[in-house]
Amino acid sequence: MNRLSIIIVISSMMAISSCGQAMDQYKLSDVEILSVVQEKDGAIKVTYRPMLESVHYSPGANIGLSDGRQKLQFIRCGIKEKCAVALPAKNIGEGTLVLTVPGGLHSIDAVFSDGEKKLLP
Repeated sequence: MNRLSIIIVISSMMAISSCGQAMDQYKLSDVEILSVVQEKDGAIKVTYRPMLESVHYSPGANIGLSDGRQKLQFIRCGIKEKCAVALPAKNIGEGTLVLTVPGGLHSIDAVFSDGEKKLLP
């Protein structure tokens, strides 16, 4: 198992175990993917806007690997909870968030509770 895969698995397990309540995933219709850009260092910046809610927020995403593709799970967390995620989101204003996916595989899918969306081929 390569080093990136090990980091992904450990980070995901830690994120799941550290949240007081079960973390929830967004529905496909509740997250708008604004851009997916590859940086010079190989990292991928995903800019997204989750549905604005008064009692939930998006702390970021968890990441997994399936069939040679990275799978990003956009997490929905109760406003009173601290949900650890493998890829914390940075708030850049007006409800817009940015995730940085470390370099490595360049095939990325967004995974939602009701389906998936291909972000990079």
